[in-house]
Amino acid sequence: MRTDGVVKVLDFGVAAFLEPGTAKLTTTGERPGSLECMAPEQILSKPVDHRTDLYALGCLLHKMLAGEPLFEHRSELMLPGLVLDRPPTPLRDLRPETPTDLEALVLQLLAKDPRDRPAHAGEVWQRLAPWLPERGDPAAALTPWAEVDLLRPFQHPIGPEARPVRAWASTRRLGHPK
Repeated sequence: MRTDGVVKVLDFGVAAFLEPGTAKLTTTGERPGSLECMAPEQILSKPVDHRTDLYALGCLLHKMLAGEPLFEHRSELMLPGLVLDRPPTPLRDLRPETPTDLEALVLQLLAKDPRDRPAHAGEVWQRLAPWLPERGDPAAALTPWAEVDLLRPFQHPIGPEARPVRAWASTRRLGHPK
């Protein structure tokens, strides 16, 4: 995390080409990635797509909200079986104060069948929006930060429907009010 609160993901440790016929980056029988966030289709060596990443996001959200991983076992070799066979524990069973809409989103992200997950990350963003802080003044995004501000990425997002700060700043320099 940068000192301005922006998180930069540089490498998940796994890369794949979604284009048919493109050479794979892993060898046969090799399973790249963390078993903790591996989607059922990855475990079964089925084709992956953007919904595989949404499953991993569901695992991360579950861990952040519950304070524990989705599935745990003393032996990491047991995790694939748990992912395939065990339903996720609803967040409200672990944290009763969890809003029902948020729990429903996380459970949908953790659907075993990719077709049952949200259609795309933009949908997830929209459904998470009620729990994000209000967007701030774009001028504040241009201010260098001396200390960590964990809310900055939410107050000045670069996600779907976000107005890029640089575009806003360039219109201000040209004399346009908005």
